[in-house]
Amino acid sequence: MGFHEKIVDYIYQNRLSEFQSSFFNLYREYRYLNEEEFIKEWFDKFIIKTLYKYMPYTKLVECFDRYCSLRKNITKSYVSTYWRFCRNPKGFSSKISDSMKFFGLEELDEDRLKKAYRKMMKEYHPDKVKDKKISHEKTVLINYHYQVLLSYLNGIKS
Repeated sequence: MGFHEKIVDYIYQNRLSEFQSSFFNLYREYRYLNEEEFIKEWFDKFIIKTLYKYMPYTKLVECFDRYCSLRKNITKSYVSTYWRFCRNPKGFSSKISDSMKFFGLEELDEDRLKKAYRKMMKEYHPDKVKDKKISHEKTVLINYHYQVLLSYLNGIKS
């Protein structure tokens, strides 16, 4: 993998982490789009815009085409899975119970969830954890489980 491909991969991985840690909010914002349109709007446009800052246009096109051929199916699979969950969180009870265990919750209510979320986010804040990579990975995981439980709570309310 060449230098430019590594840049594309790095940008993609960061965007994917961001997607995973905020998928429910993204679903609420973009649910009017189908999965392909969402990928173009949220992943592809961001990657192109970012790459445009760092590489010549011909390299950008070449790298982006390669990214599309290698990553498109993976991205589509992620989006499809998370969107399916957002549409019917009650159908994924194991995810709910795993996320409740993650936060140490025996009962699920929004106030307890928010308190547990804030406590963990403070604990793993980049200013408190020396290893920034661990801090980032942990906050992505915390946000993921928070989004799972939020989507479930909001599914109950609707």
